[in-house]
Amino acid sequence: MSSNPNGTVQWTNSPDWKVYTSQPVSCGPGWYEYGSSCYIVETTVTSTWQTARDDCAALGAHLAVITDAAENTFIVNLLTSLNIGFPVFWLGGNDMDVEGTYVWETAELFVFSAYSPTSIHGIDRNCINIIPSQGWYDDDCTLFLYHVCERNSG
Repeated sequence: MSSNPNGTVQWTNSPDWKVYTSQPVSCGPGWYEYGSSCYIVETTVTSTWQTARDDCAALGAHLAVITDAAENTFIVNLLTSLNIGFPVFWLGGNDMDVEGTYVWETAELFVFSAYSPTSIHGIDRNCINIIPSQGWYDDDCTLFLYHVCERNSG
């Protein structure tokens, strides 16, 4: 940027300039990229697990599926950075069909978990949520919580 003597400002373009954004262009505004996925966090309204699932589908996404420790760390750090007063978020796992047999709504194998040591599993607790400072919980699917949606970044 340069200023002329008459006070007008002129923007200059330099091939040496680099533009950095806090959110990758491939994901779009409000989305956060990790690996080959984009994530968006709903923090304005709480909903049941099924409604959260429908909300994600309306965005061309699904409730977040966490398949390894690194992805879990990314999600925990993302949710922690949002500074939410009641930080409990739905994820895309459940054991609705067979009690104790967890599945991701995307049909990806359930090979990783980060359950809190205080998580209680039971017949009336079928949907997975996450409290970033504690871990995952198996809870009543009709609770009203925030949620995390995920979609492919490509």
